[in-house]
Amino acid sequence: MSIDKIHISLKPLSKEDIPLFEEWLNKAYIYERLCPDGEEQRSAWLEEVNNKDGKYNFLTHFIVYHNDRKIGYCLYADCFYLKDIEEEGHDFEDLYGDVTEKNHTFEIGYLIGEEEYLNKGISKIVIQQLEERIIALGGREIAADPSEENTFSIKALLSNGFMKKKDGDYRKDILSANDESIKAKIISLEKQALALWNDGNPDGFLELTSEDVVYIDPAFERKLEGKKALEDYYNTVRGKIKIDQYEIINPTVQLSANVAVLTYNYVVQRDGLIFRMSCTEVYKLDIANQWKIIHTHWSFNK
Repeated sequence: MSIDKIHISLKPLSKEDIPLFEEWLNKAYIYERLCPDGEEQRSAWLEEVNNKDGKYNFLTHFIVYHNDRKIGYCLYADCFYLKDIEEEGHDFEDLYGDVTEKNHTFEIGYLIGEEEYLNKGISKIVIQQLEERIIALGGREIAADPSEENTFSIKALLSNGFMKKKDGDYRKDILSANDESIKAKIISLEKQALALWNDGNPDGFLELTSEDVVYIDPAFERKLEGKKALEDYYNTVRGKIKIDQYEIINPTVQLSANVAVLTYNYVVQRDGLIFRMSCTEVYKLDIANQWKIIHTHWSFNK
């Protein structure tokens, strides 16, 4: 059976999925790897999925689908919280005691529950899809703690770029791998919106604007708060702005979890006059995984 990654998907685990998860957990080949210390460890797994919206809400669980069939399970967890959990067979404090920041390091886990899907490369696909979700959250590092006897899992991790830190501790740094693409995207979004703005169309910026935006401009004595206030202003200048020449100088993007701060100098030539300004835009990744401007600050340069 050949498996194409486009047919593998992850969907949030529901209460109706828990009996199936327990059935998988009871299978010998899964039990011996996820519960090497016995029933106490098995009970811990079941407690976590049953309390996913309460005590263990920092764990995010998924069911793995091949087309419409449920074939496995996976999760990610913020290690900032995971390190404080006491669980038989895991010393999370030893593994993640160095994690001092929320939303930085995420541990992943996965299992294939249906035997005919074993050794088909599905674990590698699941790891990739979990990584995409963690990147969208602004995560900077991914971790996994397979036993050294679990050679299939370790092979899947290594093939996805993980490095062995020590026995049972595999990490992948996704900071450097994705920073440049995020920076390029932010600059591209700003340039596209500016191109429209300089032709009298503010819709590019409106589409990028969050509902709770704060806008500061030397044209106003006070800041504008909220998208509605900014839209009202933009509509007063719609169709009236025509910039002959403009240049974005030295754009710089600084990244933190889910936030990108863009700064640049801006030179505009209009009606024979030259204006020099500085701009700071704060972009934030929203729940739909879209970058939105939450703060704008324009100022004139002397």
